[in-house]
Amino acid sequence: MLLEFLVLLSALLAWAAFPPLGWGWLAPLALAPLLAAIRRVHTRRGAAFLGFSFGLLFYGSLTFWLTLIGFYVVVGLAVVMALFTAVFATALWSARSWEPVPWALTATGLWSAMELLRARFPLGGFRWGDMGYAIADIPWFRYAAKYVGTSGLTVITVALAAGLAIVVADRKQPWQPLAGAGALALFVALAGGMSMETADRTKLQVAVIQGSTPCPGAHCANENVLTFEQHLASTSELEADRFDLVVWPESSAQYQGDPVTNPERSEQIAQEARRLDAYILVGTSRGVSDTEWINANVVFNPDGEIIGEYVKRHPVPFGESVPARDFFDFIPDIARVPRDMVPGDGPVVFEVDDVTMGSVISFEGGFAKEPRQEVQAGAQFLVIATNESTYLETSAAEQFLRMTRMRAAENGMPVIHAALTGPSALFDANGNRFDETAIMSQGQLLGTISPRVREPTMYTRYGEWLAYLSVITALVAVLVQFRLRSEPPTSEDVEPIEALT
Repeated sequence: MLLEFLVLLSALLAWAAFPPLGWGWLAPLALAPLLAAIRRVHTRRGAAFLGFSFGLLFYGSLTFWLTLIGFYVVVGLAVVMALFTAVFATALWSARSWEPVPWALTATGLWSAMELLRARFPLGGFRWGDMGYAIADIPWFRYAAKYVGTSGLTVITVALAAGLAIVVADRKQPWQPLAGAGALALFVALAGGMSMETADRTKLQVAVIQGSTPCPGAHCANENVLTFEQHLASTSELEADRFDLVVWPESSAQYQGDPVTNPERSEQIAQEARRLDAYILVGTSRGVSDTEWINANVVFNPDGEIIGEYVKRHPVPFGESVPARDFFDFIPDIARVPRDMVPGDGPVVFEVDDVTMGSVISFEGGFAKEPRQEVQAGAQFLVIATNESTYLETSAAEQFLRMTRMRAAENGMPVIHAALTGPSALFDANGNRFDETAIMSQGQLLGTISPRVREPTMYTRYGEWLAYLSVITALVAVLVQFRLRSEPPTSEDVEPIEALT
């Protein structure tokens, strides 16, 4: 029962490290009981059970807001995520008898490999619950993301947890793994804290229009048109010649409000662009056939002309696209997604005055890949347009905000987070939130950002290098341990037997 209690404690602490509580400093402590239990359990099957139980409890509680769509959604997602932690636990159990240092290196590398794989598979991956997002609540760690990324912060978190687990699980209580992890954490934190990003001289005046919908969390008659009109009305209240960029969130001008296929709607936005002498980004959706649709950010210039659009590349599985639709047809709620989203081809950037803007849409903001590609394509600041109205006032919005702030910290540039029903927020180049709106409300977010004009950050250039280094280090540790165990003992390893006299 003790090991099961440790897993329960681990899942509870991990949940508490994320919103709604958001006690990110708990992240290293959260994984320590799980790792200690895996080191002490007697059977491989027992390790798999412990890992699966942790995943089911942690990811199920973390994403409980998905019950607003259906309880089966939470269960299905939690089971898939639990399979990852079960495989992790099973693999780590094989190293249970190793010395503390190689065991801790292996635990850290295996967890990093699990998160790297989980970010890509299945169906494009899922990054909610990555430990790097939690420990980033500690500012100096967040500032260091420009060097190591969120995945690198995960490495530090798990290394600390593995060191603590050794102290708990081993009777001799060796401190070397914890001391080594502590030294690494201190070095990274100091590197972040002593090299905070400073604002560049270039300034951009921005306005985020949080027009909301006439029926948040539900669907109602004429919803798309009314949502468009609410955003248009709020934009018309802005003072002329004050702003460089106006941002409408995802789904603010979709279908009947789509400016690409509806000339009347396009002209209404164009008039505001000319009146304000500003660029306007609007979030739209449009059907391209009876079975397909696209989700896009359309950009108008100050002359009222559409200068291009970014098409979302990373659909939400079962939310924007249904894989193997015929197989899952037995699920009634599949009818809520009658068409499949067509992904865009790649990053698209826009010139806004003398700086370059990149944008991604909703789900993509939870991943490092797509925003980083926008920055590599030349973006000097990012817009993340989203619509989380389905989840009402749950912790979903705050969880997502704490993920999108890492896109700012990783790439050392400001991020504009525009949410249909809020909260919308502005982040500086260190990932600090310096202004925001209330959730489930209409409002405007007015502020000044400083686009990045310097060289790309280390993370932008080299990506998840520390996570991959951790995986390679674990592989080396495994190879060394297998070799040591396969070599026959030498004469120096065998105690001599004294002759009988």
